[in-house]
Amino acid sequence: MTYTFRQAFRIAEGNRIGHEGPELVLREGPAGRVAIKPQTADRAVQQEDRFALRGEGYKTEDEAREDGERWISALALGFVAQLVPADFETRRPQGHFAHSLLNQLNTEATGTAKLYHDQTGLLVVPEDPTPMWGRLEAQSEAIRNAAAMADAVRRAYDEGLRPDERTMLAIDLNSAAENVAGDADARFLMLMFAVEAMIEVKQRSNAQIAVLDELSKHLIGLTDVDPSDRSEVVGALARLRNESIGAAGRRLAASLAPRLYGGRSAVDFFRYAYGIRSKLVHGNVGERRPAVEVVRELHGPMLWFVRDLILARGGANWPHPLDVVAQA
Repeated sequence: MTYTFRQAFRIAEGNRIGHEGPELVLREGPAGRVAIKPQTADRAVQQEDRFALRGEGYKTEDEAREDGERWISALALGFVAQLVPADFETRRPQGHFAHSLLNQLNTEATGTAKLYHDQTGLLVVPEDPTPMWGRLEAQSEAIRNAAAMADAVRRAYDEGLRPDERTMLAIDLNSAAENVAGDADARFLMLMFAVEAMIEVKQRSNAQIAVLDELSKHLIGLTDVDPSDRSEVVGALARLRNESIGAAGRRLAASLAPRLYGGRSAVDFFRYAYGIRSKLVHGNVGERRPAVEVVRELHGPMLWFVRDLILARGGANWPHPLDVVAQA
């Protein structure tokens, strides 16, 4: 029995791999065969944006898995080198075949092929019977209330509201978040960037600055400390003259009190969301990435949080839709 590995991925919209054949062979020899194949049958490589990295002819499951992991790393780096990022979709919502349906389909098959659920990540299966892959997907559309949208636009115009540059940047980032809606992490981070665009850092109090200045003077006078180390620490103290992004963000979030987001006060919600953001972007080596379910649960509250901050900063002091519903 021999084994095959498969890793599904897609390339960014607007990109194509310039190859007219049905597959792009990466390596072929006695040790096995590795190729990039379109996920849609009977299509040329350059016609597709969704692919499968396939390796065939491995003697053992462990051998297939080990080489598959190596090829996935190579593909990721190779594509980046050519400015074509590959999305392995490990954090995207997945369609799912019920096990009963999958078993029924395989029972009714002729035995020459076997259907597997097309999950994300590296998949290793026997080559006999011939593996086939299937997934269920659904797309949704939100039909917005045209009358309410028109009323909001007219009201903003009549009140002469003109968002400043920071608020306009937040609006752009908020809109861009929906362009990456399929990836929970990217969407969440884009919404957090929208929040950060509206954060204005202020200088600390005079009393706090006085303490920092005394510490700097003391360090400068320590002649037994290496000058470069001393200079670096003094520079760090100088940067502390301004409040942290976290503190400034909590101050911004406090303007939304007493509203709740995801069951938390606005300040606590910002603190929690900012912590998730830090773990995603600045996670220490060995620290576990936040589970995708945790990130997805933040999406709804984050939409309202960003919306409310943008409107408050833009001067739109209007009744909140949720308050109107609650009163009704």
